[in-house]
Amino acid sequence: MNKANSLNFCWGISWSSNATTVAGSSNGAGDATSGTLLFPFDISIGNNSIYVLDTGNYRVQLWYSDATSGITVVNGSQGTALNRFDIRE
Repeated sequence: MNKANSLNFCWGISWSSNATTVAGSSNGAGDATSGTLLFPFDISIGNNSIYVLDTGNYRVQLWYSDATSGITVVNGSQGTALNRFDIRE
């Protein structure tokens, strides 16, 4: 199952055809720069910030409100050890 298609948001929420990009690139481009994401998988929303699990780059990016780039707070590599990213569908 594709987790992105199974996310549960607050009931009553509706999608808008006009969206605002809050993290990553508005054109969908992805790479390893601090301003883009490659296969973002999960998010955690805090006060004026969003943490994004950027699986394609094996990192967690922190985005503050109105930021144009993220801050890498966890940087790793693929693997099954405790200090590695083991992303499974």
